[in-house]
Amino acid sequence: MSIPALNILDLKQSPKPTPPEITSTTITTFYENNKDAISAILPAHLHPERILKIAFRIVRTTPRLLECSTQGLFGAIVQCAQLGLEPNTPMGHAHIIPFHNARENKTDVQVIVGYRGLIDLARRSGQIISIASHAVRAEDKFRWEYGLDEQLSHRPAPNNRGEITHFYAVARLKDGGYAFEVMTRDEIERIRETTRSYRTDKKYGRQGIWEMHFEEMGRKTVIRRLFKFLPVSIELATATALDSMAEAGKSQHLESTLQGEWTTPNADNETTPTESQPESQPESQPESPPEKNSAPKTESPEKVAEPQNNNAWPEIVTIYETGKQTWIDVSGTTYNPELHAWSTSHKQPSISPAGLFRPRRRKNHHTQHTSSKDAHDSQKNLE
Repeated sequence: MSIPALNILDLKQSPKPTPPEITSTTITTFYENNKDAISAILPAHLHPERILKIAFRIVRTTPRLLECSTQGLFGAIVQCAQLGLEPNTPMGHAHIIPFHNARENKTDVQVIVGYRGLIDLARRSGQIISIASHAVRAEDKFRWEYGLDEQLSHRPAPNNRGEITHFYAVARLKDGGYAFEVMTRDEIERIRETTRSYRTDKKYGRQGIWEMHFEEMGRKTVIRRLFKFLPVSIELATATALDSMAEAGKSQHLESTLQGEWTTPNADNETTPTESQPESQPESQPESPPEKNSAPKTESPEKVAEPQNNNAWPEIVTIYETGKQTWIDVSGTTYNPELHAWSTSHKQPSISPAGLFRPRRRKNHHTQHTSSKDAHDSQKNLE
């Protein structure tokens, strides 16, 4: 029996499957079915019904979000709620927008954190008293110097200031010190060239956010650079990582926010799960612990070794002083079973979208005891 040959042209012209359309009914149904899960991960001051109202509001203001999955939509809203930022408001703290995932040929949801949102999170951390970012123009009096005697002085011209030449961000710390970062216009433009949004707008000859709001985007870029040298909170680190993923055109995997048992790479890493291995496979771990003598000798005061694998979090590392192994997240925090959640399915600490340990939830006594026992047993096996 002969098998008829396939016509590639017919396959290309065949209709592609489309995701189910989001309606008020599907939003309400999804909320009712997942109300307990949403309540468990929301801040104590936020009522779950507030999430439902936000969902209705943002799909009215951004109709293209109707093309996304309901789970991704609620995941993005809950992620913003955990950061304490309300999305899609005139304040501009955060934005939930549709994102075309060309790899999977579907529309995903993305969270974009504005520079005002980053500043608000920095002030809330308790370590930073004030933080600001400004643009410097050609006719301004601007002087800055790094080194042992750092200096920063900016006196804007009263009028006709000219073109933008630099951007800088400065923060006043709780202990009375200051920290600042300066970037030239060329540095900002080189970063702009690497963003997915700018490349797409340039390809189709349209004005995008970088063209219409270059000064605001420059301020945001230099603030994010400064955050690398400041004591920041988990919320601020998560917001910065999510924003970096969005600018690089990477999926933030917000559909998994409500599950609480999944792993995403560091935002600074160029490899995503879809690029390196199937997302359904668990993250790889070392088959056997390295020998104690394999840790490199160093005179640095750091106690934790460098991660052995930069493609996934959490990482298994070796403590130099004791030779024992443990987990760390993207911020370098050591896993503590009394404070951090445990993933029973992956047999490792539960990780947030930015590669940070998730806080431990309060459950019934039996479940809490079992989870803690599994975490302690796994840590003992590492040692």
